[in-house]
Amino acid sequence: MTEESREPGAPEADMIKSRVRLKKARELAGKQPGDLAEFVGTNYYDLEDHNGELYYNISLGELSALSSALGIKVRDLFDDGRSGGPAITPDQLIGMAKRHLNQTGISVSEFENQIGFKIEQCLSDPSKVVDWNVDFLRWLCREIGLDWRSALP
Repeated sequence: MTEESREPGAPEADMIKSRVRLKKARELAGKQPGDLAEFVGTNYYDLEDHNGELYYNISLGELSALSSALGIKVRDLFDDGRSGGPAITPDQLIGMAKRHLNQTGISVSEFENQIGFKIEQCLSDPSKVVDWNVDFLRWLCREIGLDWRSALP
């Protein structure tokens, strides 16, 4: 695990970098903030103006739609070359979480308490991963020893 992954919340510097990457991608795509409001369940301006919005207040599914509209991958908003390896699909991620539960012998409830999020529904339906936010993904991946950026859609 990296030093960054042990921190409880996303580092401030990473939140700023993500906001800057989003604004740059929007400008390169020739879009105005109002053009992108339909893709997010929150005020688009907040995504560029407030730290943490990309991590806490938008789902992975919304991030995927937004990134697609900008012609980029979700990973491009959060990765500055620190992550390595191939992308992990939701099915693979949930499979890894299940293996972790089996190997450690902890219950789903105990695991949910550790990561601070409910995961039980996703264990039977990995497609629900898109409903998570980035912070949820970070905490889960931290517990299973995976770079969270590789699990971004």
